[in-house]
This record gives sequence, structure tokens and C-alpha cells, in this order.
Amino acid sequence: CSSDLRSVIDAIYMIASYTYGPLLGLFVFGLFTKRNPRDKYVPYICIASPLICLATDFLVKQYAGYTFGYEMLMVNGGITFAGLWLSAIENGKLTIENEDDLMSLEIRGDYPHRLPLAQGERRTQEGATM
Repeated sequence: CSSDLRSVIDAIYMIASYTYGPLLGLFVFGLFTKRNPRDKYVPYICIASPLICLATDFLVKQYAGYTFGYEMLMVNGGITFAGLWLSAIENGKLTIENEDDLMSLEIRGDYPHRLPLAQGERRTQEGATM
């Protein structure tokens, strides 16, 4: 009876290592970095990470004979962290130097409509003027 209970608990922990890995990666990324990941990619990263871990677990078991245990939680969190880090590359603040740049961004729909800038004034992505 105790071995059955132990196997059920192990199964729960193994499932949790796949589902809580992205949460761990998101938490660590938010806690230890000031980077801004692209919001539209975050759900895809959090879904892809467990799928990558599942494929990795299968392939490593198939070719190396190693079975991942509870460390899959850290691997999963690490993959999520790495994906968030990569999605934050080149996602800094958008700086607009002149009114022509602002107009071209508005036409493409990349920037919300704002009043024209005064001579020598710059605007960041958040809308604050400099």
C-alpha cells in the first residue's frame, strides 16, 4: 500500500515538474532581471517549454538511458527563463527623434496617436517626453 502511495506521489511530482516549470521560470525572470520580454511571445514560450522538456525526456531516455526525475522542474524553468531572455533582446525603449519618425510609426500602426512633438523633444515608448 505504501509503495502505491509513493508511486502516486511521484506521478504527481512529475506532472508538477512540467506544469510548474514555466511558473518557476517566469518568477525567476521577473525577480532577477529588469528586462522586458515581448508580451505576445510569453504564452508561446510557457507552452513550448514543457513540450521541449517532454521531447528531451523522451530522447534522452531513448538514446542515453537516463530518466529525468524531479530535476525536470529546474530544466523546464531554465528553458522558460531562456525563452523570456531571448524574447527581450532588442525590446528596449523606442526613442523617437523627430516628428517624421512618429508619423511613419503611426501610419504603420506601431505607435499610438499622439500630438506632434515640439522642436528638439523626444518621446519614449511609454509616452513620456524628454
